[in-house]
Amino acid sequence: MVKIDPTPTPVVVTDGTDNTLLDTVDTVNDATNDVIKPITDALEPITSPVGDALEPV
Repeated sequence: MVKIDPTPTPVVVTDGTDNTLLDTVDTVNDATNDVIKPITDALEPITSPVGDALEPV
C-alpha cells in the first residue's frame, strides 16, 4: 500500500540559495530593459541637449 503524505508541498521560492529568486529578478530586469531601452534611446536626442544645457560650464 502506498502511503500518501498529507502535508502539502510548499511552493519553493529558492533552493536554499538565492539563485532561483535572482534568476527571476534577472529575467524581469532583462524584459524591463528590452522595453525601456528603446524608449530612452528614442528620447536621447531630446534629453541630451537639455542635459548639456543644464550642466555647469
